[in-house]
Amino acid sequence: MKKICIHLTERVTYKWPLEYVIELIGRLTKLGHEVYAVSDENNIKIEDKNPLLFDRLHLTDDLSKLVIAKCDVFVGPPLKYYQMARELGVRTVALLGCTYSGEGVKTTAPCGGCRENIENVNDCVFEDELCMWELTPLDVMEDVCK
Repeated sequence: MKKICIHLTERVTYKWPLEYVIELIGRLTKLGHEVYAVSDENNIKIEDKNPLLFDRLHLTDDLSKLVIAKCDVFVGPPLKYYQMARELGVRTVALLGCTYSGEGVKTTAPCGGCRENIENVNDCVFEDELCMWELTPLDVMEDVCK
């Protein structure tokens, strides 16, 4: 079984829908995989009693790097932890919605890649992160379980 690190974030344009995160974690742990959740955002909390879900939130960057290094796969947006995983040689599955900078699952939404295609984008132009809704747990699962 694999050890999978998932980056949880509430950052605008990078936030994957909570119900998708819950579904992916449930599907992965049902198959026996261990899931390690990382985040540097104080508002992120885990209230799940799943014995294969490990809370590694709010660690220093050095400690988060140790957690990521012990995993087989990293899942998350192409932000700081994604870069750590790449540097460590951990296989990455980026959630590519507002940016296509990385390797992973790309959105099919017409607004996808807006950070590269529209000048000065800070917020979602549609205000609903449509691009992230188009990245389904099954799409991500398929890539993670390769």
